[in-house]
Amino acid sequence: MNIEALRDWIGLPVSYRGTRCCVLEVLEDAPALVLVDQQAGVSLQTDQFGDPARQVPSTYVVPIWAGGGGGLHEDFLSLELLDGRCQ
Repeated sequence: MNIEALRDWIGLPVSYRGTRCCVLEVLEDAPALVLVDQQAGVSLQTDQFGDPARQVPSTYVVPIWAGGGGGLHEDFLSLELLDGRCQ
């Protein structure tokens, strides 16, 4: 799986652990996909002092490769591409 092919996933809906998410970004260094929860899941984002500041959608980072040269990561393999585009 190369980075160029993964960039085509940006904006696509996926099912991750039973939750509808949208592929938000591709991290090249890791490499990994950043997913944003499209359902009701929100978390509190803190300010620089650690105080809760606002509610934001939950995000998940899904690694592409398993450690130790074991091929594709099981979380990446479990992603299910859904029809359409993200809202």
